[in-house]
Amino acid sequence: MKRKNKKIILAVVSIALLQSGTNILPVLANNTATSVIESRENISLEQKCTARYNSIRINWNSEADHVYKIETSDFQDGSFSVIAENLNTSEYIHENVGVGQKKYYRITDQTANKTTAVFSNDTYTGFKAINDSAKLKWHDDLSNRHIFNGTNVIDLDDQISNIDKLTGGTIIVKGNFDGADSWKQNASMLGINDSGIFGIRHANSSNQTAESFGLDFSGGLKATYPNTEFRNSTHVAVYTNPPSDKTGKIIASFDGVSTVSFDNNDTLKGLFTRFGGINSLSIGGNRDSSGNITNPWYGTIDYVVVTDEILSQSEINAISNDAPDINIEESDTLTVSLESKYDSNIITWNAVKGVSSYTVLARDDTSSDFIPLVTTGGLKYVDNSLTTNNREYKVVAGDQESDVLVSKNGLQSGILYKEFSEEEGKLDGNSCIDILNNDQGLLDKLKTMDEGSIVMKFRFNNANTPRILFSTKNKTLETPDYANNGSNNGKDMISLYLKENNELRSDLKHTRATAVGYALSSDNWHTLVFSSSKDSINGKQLRVTIDGKEIQEFHGNSANVGLFNLTPTIDQITLGGILESDGSVLYGLDGQISYISILDEVLSDQTAIDLTSETKNKIDDLFDNGAFNTWVVTGGALAQGDIQDIGGVRNYAGLFEEVIRWNLGSASMEKRQRFVINTARKVQNIKDIDIGYDTLIKSYQPKALALMLDNNQSLSDLEIQEHLLSIINKNNENDIYSVIQIPPALDDSSIRIANNVNNVLSKLDSSLLKNIMIINHDDLFKSEFGDISDKFNQNGSLNAKGHLAIANQLSLKTANRATTITENDILKPTKMIPTFIPDVPNVLISDNQLDIEVPNNDNISNYSYKLSIDGILISGNFIDTKAVIKNLPKNKNFELIVQGNDGSIQLKTLVGTTDKGTEVTIKLDNQNLTEQQKEIYSKIQQDKPMKWLFLGDSITHGALHTNGYDALPQVFEKFIKNDLNRDSDVIINTGVSSATIQELMNNKEARYDRYKDADVVILMFGTNDAFYSDDPSSYRQNLKAIISEIKENNSIPVLRTPNKLFSNDNRGTRLLKYVEVIREVAQEEDCILVDHYQQWEDAAYINNQIGRAYGDWMNTDDIHPNYLGQLKMTQLLIKEMGIWNSESITCNLDYETNITKEESQIVPSVTLSNKTLTVDINKLRNDYGQSFGKVTVEVNINGVIYSKTVNKDSVEPITIVELTNIPKGGDIINVTVKASLDSSNKEITFKELELRNELDKDALIEKINYAKTFSRHEYTPESFNELTNVIEKVEQLLETAQTQNELDEAVNLLDIAIKNLVKINTFKTALEIAIEIADKVTDKDLENVVPVVVTEFKAALEEAKSVLADVSASQETIDKSFSRLAKAIQMLEFYKGDKTQLINLVNKIEALNENDYTNESWTNLQPVLDEAKIVLNNENALEKEVNEVHDKLVRAFLQLRLKPNKDLLNELIKQVEGLNALYYTPSSWNRLQEALIEAKSVLVDENATSIEINNAITIMKEAIAGLKTNYDDSKSITNTNDLNKQSIVKTGDIVNIIYPISMMMLALIILYKNVNTGPRFDLFIF
Repeated sequence: MKRKNKKIILAVVSIALLQSGTNILPVLANNTATSVIESRENISLEQKCTARYNSIRINWNSEADHVYKIETSDFQDGSFSVIAENLNTSEYIHENVGVGQKKYYRITDQTANKTTAVFSNDTYTGFKAINDSAKLKWHDDLSNRHIFNGTNVIDLDDQISNIDKLTGGTIIVKGNFDGADSWKQNASMLGINDSGIFGIRHANSSNQTAESFGLDFSGGLKATYPNTEFRNSTHVAVYTNPPSDKTGKIIASFDGVSTVSFDNNDTLKGLFTRFGGINSLSIGGNRDSSGNITNPWYGTIDYVVVTDEILSQSEINAISNDAPDINIEESDTLTVSLESKYDSNIITWNAVKGVSSYTVLARDDTSSDFIPLVTTGGLKYVDNSLTTNNREYKVVAGDQESDVLVSKNGLQSGILYKEFSEEEGKLDGNSCIDILNNDQGLLDKLKTMDEGSIVMKFRFNNANTPRILFSTKNKTLETPDYANNGSNNGKDMISLYLKENNELRSDLKHTRATAVGYALSSDNWHTLVFSSSKDSINGKQLRVTIDGKEIQEFHGNSANVGLFNLTPTIDQITLGGILESDGSVLYGLDGQISYISILDEVLSDQTAIDLTSETKNKIDDLFDNGAFNTWVVTGGALAQGDIQDIGGVRNYAGLFEEVIRWNLGSASMEKRQRFVINTARKVQNIKDIDIGYDTLIKSYQPKALALMLDNNQSLSDLEIQEHLLSIINKNNENDIYSVIQIPPALDDSSIRIANNVNNVLSKLDSSLLKNIMIINHDDLFKSEFGDISDKFNQNGSLNAKGHLAIANQLSLKTANRATTITENDILKPTKMIPTFIPDVPNVLISDNQLDIEVPNNDNISNYSYKLSIDGILISGNFIDTKAVIKNLPKNKNFELIVQGNDGSIQLKTLVGTTDKGTEVTIKLDNQNLTEQQKEIYSKIQQDKPMKWLFLGDSITHGALHTNGYDALPQVFEKFIKNDLNRDSDVIINTGVSSATIQELMNNKEARYDRYKDADVVILMFGTNDAFYSDDPSSYRQNLKAIISEIKENNSIPVLRTPNKLFSNDNRGTRLLKYVEVIREVAQEEDCILVDHYQQWEDAAYINNQIGRAYGDWMNTDDIHPNYLGQLKMTQLLIKEMGIWNSESITCNLDYETNITKEESQIVPSVTLSNKTLTVDINKLRNDYGQSFGKVTVEVNINGVIYSKTVNKDSVEPITIVELTNIPKGGDIINVTVKASLDSSNKEITFKELELRNELDKDALIEKINYAKTFSRHEYTPESFNELTNVIEKVEQLLETAQTQNELDEAVNLLDIAIKNLVKINTFKTALEIAIEIADKVTDKDLENVVPVVVTEFKAALEEAKSVLADVSASQETIDKSFSRLAKAIQMLEFYKGDKTQLINLVNKIEALNENDYTNESWTNLQPVLDEAKIVLNNENALEKEVNEVHDKLVRAFLQLRLKPNKDLLNELIKQVEGLNALYYTPSSWNRLQEALIEAKSVLVDENATSIEINNAITIMKEAIAGLKTNYDDSKSITNTNDLNKQSIVKTGDIVNIIYPISMMMLALIILYKNVNTGPRFDLFIF
C-alpha cells in the first residue's frame, strides 16, 4: 500500500473529475433517517426512502385516483431516469441497487403534473442498514465467541415486545452447528416459548437429512429444507413472510440458494402473532414454563436479526450468499482483493478507520488513465460492465490508494483453463488427455465445487461406441459399461460422453440424463457448456448448452443439486477417454479437443448461449421464432418418395418436417409453423427445376431450399453445373438458404454429381458459401452403414429405411437434431394389396348361374373369384381359366372380383345383374357425385397442376403420433401424386398443434393468406376449441368467415369433423357441439362434409376400444389418431371428395393389427330351411357371455364358400345372421361362425358344425313341367309314349330319391326322352315364302304406315320365324301363323294421314273466345271440333279419315257468327234506369218505359241481330229526347248528344245523366228564389 500526501490525492481526484465529468465524492448527509436536498420550490408528499441490503424502499403520501412516476440518479444534480410510472400506490421498492449505495430520487404526481424535491437515502445500503432498523437484533462478540453446548441460552425477553405483534417480516441467522452425525432432534438458533424454533428442524423420520435448516412456528407453520446442513462451517439462513394484510410469497434462502417459494395463504399468515403471546425469547434454544432448556443449539451463532422489512427473493439470496458481518473490524491500512468471474469481477476491501466512502477506479488499457466506476459506502463492488478479459482496478480510500489488480475473465477465470494445440488435442480413440497431471491443489479446489460450469470445444468422427468427452473418477473404481446403459449411479464419477447415436449423455453420481433427439453432427466443431446449480428453486440443477442452443435442463429438484463436492474420492480427470489402471483407454474419442475450462460459477443461460455460439451453424437462423420459416423440398423421384417405394412410411421430407416442426417446435406456435412443401416430381431434373424456379420454389417464399440432385443422368456435366449455379444465385437473390443434397447410390454414379457440385462451389464468391450447405448422402451412407443394400428396393429406388437415413442426415446437418424414429418403428406389417391389371374376365349369364373365363396370361395362375350378391360373398377357385357359379338368385345385382397368383394380381372388377342374357360391365368409381364433388373430380381430370391446402390442429399437423408413418396430409399427397399420377400437384399442410379456429384467424397470414390460391382447402378444427369453451357460437362465426374467404378466392372448401373422443374431459364431452356446428355450416354453405366423428362412432360400435388410447386407430392419449387412424380418415376424405380410386394403393392400404384369436368349443345354434341358413347370435352371445361387434358366418359347400359379415351398427346387439340362397343338393356343408368382441381386439372361432342340406328337386320339377307341355297329336305315338313313361318314372323319384345323383339322372332321362320325340311331318313352304316377302320390308317402307299395322306386322313376323324354327310346331300352328302374317302384309298400305292442316285449324279454333260468337253457331261447332280431336289423338288414323274431318271442321268454322255490339244499348238502359219518375211528365215517362222494355228484351237475346239492336237504340234515344220535366213542360231533352257530351268518358259510354241535370236545376231554382224573395234555401230531394 502506498501512502501519499493528501494534497496530491486531492489533485488526482480533481483531475479525475475533470476527465470523467463525474462526482466521485459522496454527499455528506445529516443523521436523520432520510435526507431531502431542496434546490427549488417543489410539492411535498412527505416522501422518504429507506436503505435495505441491496434495495431501497421509497414511501410517500399518495392521493386517491392519482398516479405517480419515480426517477432516480446516482448524483443529486445528475441525469435522472424513470424507474417506475403510473403507480397508484404509496410505496415502491427499488431492487438490486447494490450494496453500499446511495441513490437520489424525485417523485412526480402525474395527475397533478407536479414534482417533489430531490431526496436520497441517508444510510448506505447494506447489512448495517438492515441491522440498524431491525426489531430484534443479537450478535455475538467475535473476539470472545459464545459457545452453545446445550446447557446455556441467551434470554432476550426484553425484546419480546418488539416482535410479538409482527405478522410479517424477515428473519436472518448466521451460525455453525457442531452436533453429532446422529442428531435427530430440533435445535433453535432463535427459540420462541417452549417449542417455537428457527434453526434446525427434524420431521422425526428415519430418512431425514441431517441438521437441515427449518422452522416450526405455532399453528402448523413448519418446514424443513433438505440439503441445507448447518454443520462443518458457518452458514446463513434467511426467511421472509408477508404480513397478514398483504399478498406475496413465503420465501427462504440458505447460503445463497432459494429453498422455498410459495404463495402466502390464510393458514400460513401471522409469523410471531401465531403464538398468541410470547412468554420467552432466547438465543441457542428454548425455555419451557419451568425455565428448562429445550431444543438446544450446539456450536456458534454469529447473529440473529428480525426486521419488519419484507425482502425479495433476490435480496435474501444475496444476504445468505454474502454472509455479511455486523461487527466490521476497521483497519488503518487499505487492503483490496479481486475475484475474477467469467464476465464480472468482484472487488472487496476492508473498512478503513475514518473513511466513510470508497472509490473504485478501472481501466482496460495500460496506456490509459484510470477512471472512476463507483463511489460507495460499502466494502464490495461487482463490476458487470466488462469489455475485456484483463481489466485493471484500484480502490481509493481517503488518502490511501491500493495497488493495481489485474483480472482474468472469460474461460481463464475458473479453477482450470487449458488450450491445446492441434497436435496436443488430436485423439485417435486409443488415447486421452490427463488434465490433472498430479496437481493436488487443483483437485482440492475441484472437490469443493457444489456448482459450476464445464466448457469444452471439440469435434469427433462417428463411431459405434460411446465416446468420452470429460471424465472424473476414482482410479480404483470399475468403469461402467456405458455401451449397455451402465451408469455412474452411486460412484465417485462424473462423465460427459457421446452415445452411439451422437446424443450427449451427462452421467453424475446422483443424477444423469441424455439430450434425447439432439444428435451432434460429426466433423463439425462443437462448443459445450455443462452447468450445475445448487439453487433448487430458481436455478437449473443440470443444464447443457451446445452450439448456441440450450438442449437440456432440469430445475426445481433438490435431488439433482451437487457437483464435484459429491465425489470426494476422485483422483483422475481426463478428456477424450477414461484412463484405466493398466494404461489402456476406454471409450476413446476419435477427434480433437480445442480447450477445456472448469468454472466455479454457473454461467447464465444467455452467457452459455453466447459462448457456445462460436460453433453455431449458420443455418440455425432458420429455426428462430419467426412465423415465416417455410422450407421447400424438391428434386426427382427420390425426393418425391413414391408410395410404391416406401409404402405408408413418411418420405424423408415428411420425417424432416416432423423434426423441425415438432422436435424443435417445443410449445411455440411460431416454431410449429416451419412448413415443409414438397415440389419434387418423378421425372424432374435440375434443369426442369431451374426453368420452373418461380413456380416450384420462389412462389412459396421459403427460407430454405433442400435440393436433391437425383434424376440427372441424362444431363451433361456442364448442364448440371449451369443449372445448379443458376438456382444457387436465384436463392441468394431471394434470401433463400441452399441445402444441396447429393443422393446415395448403390454404384459410383453420385461421385459425378459430387464433382459437379464442387466445381460450382469453386465458382462462387466465398461470401456466399455461408448461405450454402452441402450434404453428401452418398458418402454418409457408405461411411455410416457400409453395406447399404438394405436401404434400397430391388429396382434401385430408395426404400423406407433409406428415407429415414436421409432424414436423419438432413436433420443432423441442418438442425443438429435427429429424428426420434428407428428402423424398427417403420416395419409395421401391411395387408397384401394386389397388383391391378387391365385384363377383363368374360362372363356369361344363363339361368341362375355365371360362367366365367379369364383371358390367357402366362404370368398368372391360381385364379379365384369373389362374388358379392344379395348381401352374401361367394368365393371359390377356378379350374384352369374357367369357373362356374351356380344356384344364384334371379334379378339381383352382383359385383365380381377375380384374382390370380393367390390374390396378388387382380383383374378388372365387374358388375351386373343375374338376368339371363344381360351384359356385365366394368365397375366405375365415383358415380352419382354431388355438384361439389363433380367440381373437384372435373379439376383432377385436367392437366393443370393443383394446390391442396390443409388447415387444422395437431391432428392435421400429424407430428409425433404416427411414429414415422404418414399422417393424413402425407397419405393424401401420395394418393394425388402417385395413385392419380398428378405429381405436379402440391400439397401444403399448415395444420399446427394446439391450434383453434380463432388462433388460425390470428395467424392467417402464415397459414392461409400465403397459400390462398389453393384449388381446394380442407379444414378441420374443433378439438382444441372444445377444450377452451363450451359455447361454439364464436367458432361458428369464424368457420363461416374463413369459408366465405375461401370461396371468394375461388377455392373449394372441404369441412372435416374431428374424430370422436371417448374421454370424459372438456374435449370429449363438448366436442359433439362443435361437430354439429360443422355439419350445419357444411349444409348452409353447401360444402363437402367429411364426417370423421361419425366414422369413429360407427367403428366404436364394432370395437369400442378402437378409438380409445392404445386402440387400433388411436395413439396413447385419447386424442390423436395413430398411423392407422390417419389412414382411415384419409380414405374417407378421398371417398367423400368424389375422387376414390378402387385400384389405387392408397385406397387399398391397410395394416395388420394385434388380434387375439381364440378357439371356442361352444356350438352355435344353426338352422337351415328352404335355402336359408340362420345363426342365432343372441344365444351365442349369451352362451359366450360377451357382446360381439362383428360376426362372420361361412358356409363351405364342396370348396365354394358362402359367407356373410354383419357389423354392429348401434348400441343394440347383433341378434341373428341369415344367409339366403344356400344351394340345395344333399351335400355335407361345414358352417363356421367367427365373432369379434365389441370391447377388445379378440376374435373367437366357434366350433364348426356339419350339416346336410336338402336335395335339390327344383330342376327336376321344372323339367317335368316342361315335358308335360308337349302335345300328343304333334308327335309319333311311340316317341310320345316313351316320354310319358319317363315322366311317370321320375315323378316317383321326387318322393323316393335318396341322393342328388338320382335326381340329376332323372333330369337327364327327361332330356333324352324329349330329344327323342319324333314330330309328325308338317308343311311350312307358304310360311317360308311369307317370311321371305316380309323380310324385304324396310323401316323406310313402314314410316307412313299406321302404327297399329306396323306393330301387328312385326309381331306376326316374329311369331312366324319362331314357329318356322320350332320343329315341334303343329300344322295348325303353322297355318295360323301364315294367315296372321299374310293379313299383316296386306294392310301395309294403310297409310297415316297428314294431320298438319287439321292441327293448325284446331289450334286456331281453340284460340277463339266463345263469348264473341252467338250461342247457336258456337254450339253447332263443338261436336265437329271434338271429332277432329279424336282423329288427331288416333295415331292410326288413315289419310281419308283425316281429310274428311278437316273438311267438316272448316265448314263448321265458317258457320260461326259474331255477336253484334250491345254496349251502347246497355249504357242507355243503365242511364234510363237511374232516372226518377217524379221529375217527369207521366206521358213522356210512359213512352220511355215502353222503349226500355223493348231494349231489355233485345239485350238479353243472344241471337239478336245488328238491325234489331240498332233499332232498339234508336227507340231509346227518341224516348229520352221526349222526356219532359214537371216544372216546365215545355222543356224537354231534345238532344241526347248534348247529354252524352256532358257525361262521356270514352267513346260509346253514356254515364248517369241525373247528376249534371240535378245540379243545373238546383242552381236555377236557387237563383230564382234569390231574385224573387231574397235569400232563402229550400230542400229539394232528388
